[in-house]
Amino acid sequence: MRAKLRMIVRSVLLVAGGVALSAFVNAQPAPQLQIDTVAVKDGLVTLAGKNFGTSAAVTLVGEQPLALTVETATETEITCPLPSLAPGVYVLRVTRDAGATPEGSAKTSMLIQ
Repeated sequence: MRAKLRMIVRSVLLVAGGVALSAFVNAQPAPQLQIDTVAVKDGLVTLAGKNFGTSAAVTLVGEQPLALTVETATETEITCPLPSLAPGVYVLRVTRDAGATPEGSAKTSMLIQ
């Protein structure tokens, strides 16, 4: 009886392991986040691209990174109000899924005049 029970348990574990392995092998990586354009106008920065997700985050990169408030976010466009910035070139990083994967993060620059 014990041997039969062990065989059943092993069979169940083998099937469960096969299902888990199959799911892992067949999992598709998330598409690469891509920033195509950056526009600064009237105190707003608008980023256009693809695969942003609807809960993307935007960070002004620097010695003291600054998270920007995302006003609107779609798969293809993000709009954020800008803080008061001196003229210059700034680096922005967009992340989705908290940047958990390399595909979920991209950087670009913007010019403030």
